[in-house]
Amino acid sequence: MKTLGGVFLALLLVSPVWAAPCATTGGSTALESAARGLAAHQWCEFDSGITKDFLDTCGDSLLQINTYADSMAWDPVRRQVHFQGSPHNGALRHIVYDEAANRWTTAPVAYTCNGATCNVGPPDNTNQPKCTAPVLHAYDNNTIDPATGDFYWGMFSTERVRKFSGGSWSDIAPPPGASTGAYKYFPERGGIVSIAGASVYFWKKSTNSWSTDGTVTWGTDYHNAIEYDPVDHLMWLLDGNDGTQHYKMDSSGTITPLKTSSSPPSALGGFGLTSGLVSVDPISGRFVYFDYSSEGWWQFDITTNTWTSFSSMGITSMPPLRPGCDGGSCAADNVEVSIPEYGVIMYLAYEDKNGNTRTYLYRHSASDPVPPTAPPPPANLRPQ
Repeated sequence: MKTLGGVFLALLLVSPVWAAPCATTGGSTALESAARGLAAHQWCEFDSGITKDFLDTCGDSLLQINTYADSMAWDPVRRQVHFQGSPHNGALRHIVYDEAANRWTTAPVAYTCNGATCNVGPPDNTNQPKCTAPVLHAYDNNTIDPATGDFYWGMFSTERVRKFSGGSWSDIAPPPGASTGAYKYFPERGGIVSIAGASVYFWKKSTNSWSTDGTVTWGTDYHNAIEYDPVDHLMWLLDGNDGTQHYKMDSSGTITPLKTSSSPPSALGGFGLTSGLVSVDPISGRFVYFDYSSEGWWQFDITTNTWTSFSSMGITSMPPLRPGCDGGSCAADNVEVSIPEYGVIMYLAYEDKNGNTRTYLYRHSASDPVPPTAPPPPANLRPQ
């Protein structure tokens, strides 16, 4: 029996792992059960209760609230996922997934655009939103302080950042430069990193003040992204619009360029929200990158500046995310968030390759058993 068990384990380690249905037992919530049922390199379709109605404020059009976006935000205090975004100049929407209830609801928005609505009009009878406010796409502007669950959202191309806490919104100090679309909370530094043109700014929560971390060189300072590595305590700052520049930031705020002849691989179309979807494995700290142009999946190790294709790792099946290029508009309708408590990445797609609104869970690395379920937070903490 021991020999057979050893042989079986060896086969698991070298054989590709295929998609599996989400487990429905083994945890006290649907999310915990699904996460417990995934081995390394496995994914499943998770029934989170999401529907197109939650993501589409302007009818069944090309642009939904998760268009031109990358990150959702996980609140470990209340066990919730937050996301806020909008189609082109249309109504902003703030949606929240609650683990305990396993469902999505809407929450107050950070900004109302004069009661923005959508109408059908010329020239092609598609839904045309009415709004003259700044573009309110999510870009990479959704982030959370994991210690408190405070949710932050930066308004694109403006010097304004809002905080959602206790069920209502308030402003923090305005940043010194108008962000072109990337904010991320850096826990070890106690604040938010922001990309604004060629400048990188930092907001310190304890003093509600901004400072300059340094400057960077982009191919374009539009559609940038930032992702946080919770294992090595590093930030990954990425170029936009197919640019190929990228940087790492450590917990002291030092910015280092990541440039080699093979970074990024030539197979990638480049970086940016319209080029790929970047997430992080909360177990290993390795980044997981889905390239829209090639529909290829990659692992990036920021500590060694090395890329590894999933195919070379024997990973032959991944969630069927749609590349996002429809009718000449490359506005990918996929967003993601890492959930450290369960060691998985959640992907939310307005339409996958089969045209369905889907939630997927993916485990990149093997891990210790999921820790015992934490007791539910006090009732006055759920929902915000």
